[in-house]
Amino acid sequence: MKPRQLLKATPSKVKTAAKSVRITKGTRSHLKNGKLRLAAVVSSRSRSNVKHKVVIESVNKNVDALHDTDVRVWCDCEFFTYYGCSDVLPLYNAGFKNKATGIMPDVRNPKKVPMVCLHITRVLNAVIRTGK
Repeated sequence: MKPRQLLKATPSKVKTAAKSVRITKGTRSHLKNGKLRLAAVVSSRSRSNVKHKVVIESVNKNVDALHDTDVRVWCDCEFFTYYGCSDVLPLYNAGFKNKATGIMPDVRNPKKVPMVCLHITRVLNAVIRTGK
């Protein structure tokens, strides 16, 4: 899925909460397999001691920017795990299959909507805004 599609499927309360997230470190690199990867460390403005890792990687090879290509995403936060993002996103080819927990979110996300957490939302907004 493209970044704009992921953001469109994400609930508005998550998008609002993403405004309080700060990107503290980001690394953009081309992998040996030709894919582009962005790894970022993010933290909340109110709780700066809690940091989360976000990974955004292109699905296609030999791309120069992530804002207009299909991407796979991952975050180490609780929302990403417990709302089933790690298990639902691979169904849409937007998540890493090796990071899935194997438990579908039948209670928290019964329709299996491909949503993302506020940390990924913040990083995807920055990727779209900068065009990189």
